[in-house]
Amino acid sequence: MSSSLAAQGNLSKTSNFYFGSKNSEEKTEKKSPIKGAIALGTSGIIAGKGINSGLPRLFGIRIERHYTSKENARKIINSGKFLLPRYGGTGASKAINNAEFIDASKGWVHITGIHKDSIICKIMPDKFKNSGCLDCLRTFQRKAQGFIYKGVIGKDLHPAEVFEDFFSGKITGKEAFKNFQGVIFDGLTGRNAKTFYIPGTDEYFNKKFVPDCHDLALKTKNKVRVYTNRLSAMVAGLKEHGLRGIKGNKARATAGGIILGATGTISFFSAKYGINNLS
Repeated sequence: MSSSLAAQGNLSKTSNFYFGSKNSEEKTEKKSPIKGAIALGTSGIIAGKGINSGLPRLFGIRIERHYTSKENARKIINSGKFLLPRYGGTGASKAINNAEFIDASKGWVHITGIHKDSIICKIMPDKFKNSGCLDCLRTFQRKAQGFIYKGVIGKDLHPAEVFEDFFSGKITGKEAFKNFQGVIFDGLTGRNAKTFYIPGTDEYFNKKFVPDCHDLALKTKNKVRVYTNRLSAMVAGLKEHGLRGIKGNKARATAGGIILGATGTISFFSAKYGINNLS
């Protein structure tokens, strides 16, 4: 009997040596309130991005943008949040001092977007348009145009002269780059610009706007109602267009569901990690 108990005791010690003791030797990860707070903040940001980006798509609402200076933004808000054609040519085209662009912009309202009659749409095969590739291109176009417009708005640039001086050897590449350093920073931060949002469907934008031959954008000679954030634009779009956009572009609605599902899942686990570190 005593030899049996001794054997069991030795086995227990051996087991603890190789596999560890749950009571005394198991290590638990230390909780970090800082990590928890960061994770909860990240969760909120991801959830917000998912809602702003995914929800309008899910309901078939396409949201285009108009970028302008903060000074012009105040005028737009004071006008009842309408873009007025008489202000055409006072934004990005004026900032780069391009007389051709200024003349072409006068009397027009410009917003982001790719029209069905745009050259790129005409050369794109239908199978790519219907599979969501055109929507991906629209998203890239909004981001690229936003970066450029937010970078140049409110400045007095002369890019044509800078490039002419560079290619003629009057200035070095480093000196030419200095002229555009502020453009890159402001394009990334958007500190000098304001963004307005315009809701609609593909049918609406194709009917109410025409393609701009000078820029990959949309334009109209009519005033355009704008909104200061995407959610209010989505609500207004649903009131005016209902759910017709889903039937017109099922790929966009599908993408909206995927975005909401993916961001929701990531947000949930990030929040769970944060709460565990705080509690």
